[in-house]
Amino acid sequence: MLTSFALFVVLLSYPITRSVSEAYFIQQFGAQKSPLVWLYSVALLSLAVIIYNHYQSRFQAQKLFLFTALFTFAFFLLCSGGILFGQKLWGYPLFIWKEVYVILLLHMAFGYLNTMIDVKVAKILYGPIGALMASAGIVGGALTSWLTSFCSIHHILLVGNLIVLSSAALFYRTTPIYFEKKKAESNESKPDTPLRAIGDAKKYVYYITLIIAISQFVINLAQFKFNVLFAQILPDVNLKTAYLGKIYFYMNSMGLLTQLILTPVLLKCVSNRNIHYVIPFLYLGISIFGFGIGGNLLVPVATAFIVIKGVDYSLFSTVKEILYFILDNRQKYGAKYLVDMVSYRAAKGVISVILLFKVCQSPWVVNFMLFAFLGLWPVALFLLFREEQKIIERKKR
Repeated sequence: MLTSFALFVVLLSYPITRSVSEAYFIQQFGAQKSPLVWLYSVALLSLAVIIYNHYQSRFQAQKLFLFTALFTFAFFLLCSGGILFGQKLWGYPLFIWKEVYVILLLHMAFGYLNTMIDVKVAKILYGPIGALMASAGIVGGALTSWLTSFCSIHHILLVGNLIVLSSAALFYRTTPIYFEKKKAESNESKPDTPLRAIGDAKKYVYYITLIIAISQFVINLAQFKFNVLFAQILPDVNLKTAYLGKIYFYMNSMGLLTQLILTPVLLKCVSNRNIHYVIPFLYLGISIFGFGIGGNLLVPVATAFIVIKGVDYSLFSTVKEILYFILDNRQKYGAKYLVDMVSYRAAKGVISVILLFKVCQSPWVVNFMLFAFLGLWPVALFLLFREEQKIIERKKR
């Protein structure tokens, strides 16, 4: 229960810290610099995860969580102070660390849950936890917009910072554990690497990583288009912060409603394959409306961005998990690592590098890339499900 509340509080802080850091960065450096700071965020997050995976077996999970929260509190205060003294470059580390701390804290909290409960309890518990986490995003977004009416961005950041600390206070009261590393069964046996683990399902897993990469390209291109227009239309940092708070409120609200109402109905009435095919065509329709017809208006562009991100958080993340069910446990280990630890970050890094070139930031080039990737998505799905059928046939033999 305490871990669930800690997760809620972590995600309650995120819309606040995210809105402030993104609003300030775009205000000072422009949306065209977004890909650069995305790339720095991916690099630092990858390094941080490697370091934490190394040390999590040496320190109690609760102490590591507390250290991260305390460091985040101190670091955000440092960034805020630097900005107050006129050092605008502190907007870079502020933006970068808000991308890192939330992943680290969630990583530790879910690692703790996976250690403390069995699979039967997890199946019962993770649904309500998902709803609780989406609710945190809704409350955090609404709180951010409300605070902008009478607070500066520094005070709003301080509120988010204090919420991060309170998550550590909750998690510290849970039963202390170490995340022990799994040992090989014998000295002669070699531990599985992800590539070795997926075995003869390599093509299938590679097609999953391709689909994840394409989805991340589409999402980040949509966010870039939103950021550019958002930066042009809203002149004040407080207005930007308030608007981003509303964006994350609507995004999480859509994700929660989709997860609770639409996803269960679709999973019951429609095959997983057909749901996968629906998603890129849904994105295509909303992109034509938001980025084509209403490309110079903030509301249509924001609506397209909200729908794409909201569906990704809820429906797409669920149907993506179902793709692993055809694999055996050993293959799932390798597939999950390649997709969750490699593909997501690599895809964001690649699209960030592409968008660093000014020619690629041109509206028509961004539109071309967005619609091109949406066109490639069904092709990748066709290859994926053809490979899935081959695996099914092999298992029947």
